[in-house]
Amino acid sequence: HYFIQSNLSMSFSLTALEYDQVERLVGLLNKQLPLHGSGNFPTLEVTLEAMVRAVKSSLQEQNLEVRDVRLNGSAASYVVADSTIDSYNDVDLIFGVSLEDCDSFKRVKEAVGESLLKLLPEKVSRVRLRPKMMVDAYVNKMVKVSHDNDCWSLMSLHNEGGCNVELKFVDRMRRQFEFSVDSFQIYLDPLLYYQSHSTVAMAKTFYPTVYGVSLYGDFEEATGHLKEHLIDTIHPEEIRGGGLLKYTRLLASGYTPLHPSKLAKMERYMCSRFFIDFPDIDKQGEVIEKYLVGHCSNSRGSVECARARYKYLMVLHRVIEQSTVCLMSHERRQTLRFITQAACACLKQANSSDPASSNSSNTSAFPRRKRNNTAPTLPYTTSPTNPYSGSPGNPYSSSPNPYATSPNPYATSPSNPYATSPSGYGATSPSGYGATSPSGYGPPSYHSPMYHAPFTPTCSKTCHTKKTHKRKEYSPSDLKVLRMSSVPAGGSKDTRISATAQPFIPGQSYRCPS
Repeated sequence: HYFIQSNLSMSFSLTALEYDQVERLVGLLNKQLPLHGSGNFPTLEVTLEAMVRAVKSSLQEQNLEVRDVRLNGSAASYVVADSTIDSYNDVDLIFGVSLEDCDSFKRVKEAVGESLLKLLPEKVSRVRLRPKMMVDAYVNKMVKVSHDNDCWSLMSLHNEGGCNVELKFVDRMRRQFEFSVDSFQIYLDPLLYYQSHSTVAMAKTFYPTVYGVSLYGDFEEATGHLKEHLIDTIHPEEIRGGGLLKYTRLLASGYTPLHPSKLAKMERYMCSRFFIDFPDIDKQGEVIEKYLVGHCSNSRGSVECARARYKYLMVLHRVIEQSTVCLMSHERRQTLRFITQAACACLKQANSSDPASSNSSNTSAFPRRKRNNTAPTLPYTTSPTNPYSGSPGNPYSSSPNPYATSPNPYATSPSNPYATSPSGYGATSPSGYGATSPSGYGPPSYHSPMYHAPFTPTCSKTCHTKKTHKRKEYSPSDLKVLRMSSVPAGGSKDTRISATAQPFIPGQSYRCPS
């Protein structure tokens, strides 16, 4: 077979799976797996075998030759380990294709959309559906990598239980595993061919030959690490930033390092790469949150999930605290503070006796940094002239306004257009520029200890002056009448302006009393 010959030149030896392992693989391929779409798109109840066949045929329709199809990651470890591992987090499928052409990635995306269209229920109309719409509805993550040593694409199909189906299309990839326990790959082509052409049922004496390989090197040694819960790897400096999260999950699951003497060096490598790939606290929090949502779902109960997340975060805190050497002290404290806050939130959720609080969202336990788009701290007035008072959905429409009953002589003035304005510059504005503002930039108020005379008002007729008022201070008892210290052209020194009838507003035009 071509898929065997193409791998004989590799340094990894192929190993034929036993009957129990093949039977376990068949059960995995025939298991119904729901794929949840966004909006009103239906949930796709498909088997993994149907998914593989649909994607493979769609790739061939796009003139992309498929070299082989392999099962990778935790699902492959689940098949190899027999009864040692009873579950898996997600399903990783690798399609070997050539991505040398400039439009190869576009054709891969088109093929995935076509395969999802094929998997829709028969009752669903496909008249107006397009492959791009299917990709937008069912794919929650897309990655494209193309440079010297790596050329591959990843599309993850969403499952609300956390068991996502990750379709990886690989031309070449420098590193396909992190540790020996997740280095297994199982070739699915012989089993798919057998199920399509054979009419004889599988038995211990007659079953297809399915090959597996461990990219760690020795298949039997890697299988022993998996059964004995040991952690080992090769070339830890090549592990990407997510390797730290995988390593932490293994520690939290009870795995122990095979070589404790090499542990400190390996952890330093992984911590350094993690902070290189995710340099700021926002990206770190996002990737940790997504990892926990994908690997600690609520399928086994929200309380158990919260406890598992708490245990994971505490192990991650210890590893980063002990092995981080590439950060400044304040950056290190910032990351550790974030992990501590998230762990405390998970512990509170786990210890809560209220079922409603335990069934909160997956992302509720993670702290968020404050943004600048917060709502105003004080509500607007409920005056009938306020255009926001009766607006549906306005959180300020029914809130009590502490400024509505203020003893402000300008609040009820019919000539004051700013009395009930919600713009933040009127007499009842809570923004700090209105009548009760102690800043001295609004109209005079009895709440202010002293009043500073504003700038010279300009005449709306012909009395435009460039003179400015002398800055004076007035006590609250002198606010009834204000005497202008300089008079515009055409006026007199006895000109007076009633404070309650026409207040001084900076930048406002006034009619000259003359």
